[in-house]
Amino acid sequence: CALCIFFLLVHTVLCVSFYKEKVKRGSGKLLKMRISTTEPFTKLSHQVYVVLRDKFREKAEQMGMQRVASPLPFDTCYNESSVGWASKGYNVPIIKLGLPGSGRTWDVMGYNSMLWVSPGVLCWTLLDAGYNKTSVLGTLQQQDHLLEFDLSLKTLNFLDFYQSSATSCSNFYF
Repeated sequence: CALCIFFLLVHTVLCVSFYKEKVKRGSGKLLKMRISTTEPFTKLSHQVYVVLRDKFREKAEQMGMQRVASPLPFDTCYNESSVGWASKGYNVPIIKLGLPGSGRTWDVMGYNSMLWVSPGVLCWTLLDAGYNKTSVLGTLQQQDHLLEFDLSLKTLNFLDFYQSSATSCSNFYF
């Protein structure tokens, strides 16, 4: 059943960057990510998560975003009034996941990296999976992306609706 793909694919991420500035992950290895239809938020192995979170916080501070107390399971939250708005959701640092061999990136922007959790509080929705755990691309980060799995070629193609048109998952009809 096409809609019942729970952990069908493990995809490789070549690099992670913020605004063309590559984030060093330490290990030098490629990051393997499962694509999940059951996990709401992306979970990254601890070593990768800490580096990425710290870089996100640094860029957010440069943008004037003010940190506030974080409810579990989140650890990076901001005062909503200090976060601007852009055409692609909240104006926050954009994470680019580089896919090997394609030259393409999967962009994690404000609309799929931040969540309003309570009045005045926005939280970054990437989470720490723990040590030596496989990273998982969650459903919020997949939102408004059309995924095409070509099982014969063992490839994943994707289209970001925000980049291509005014279409979103909520108004896309097959």
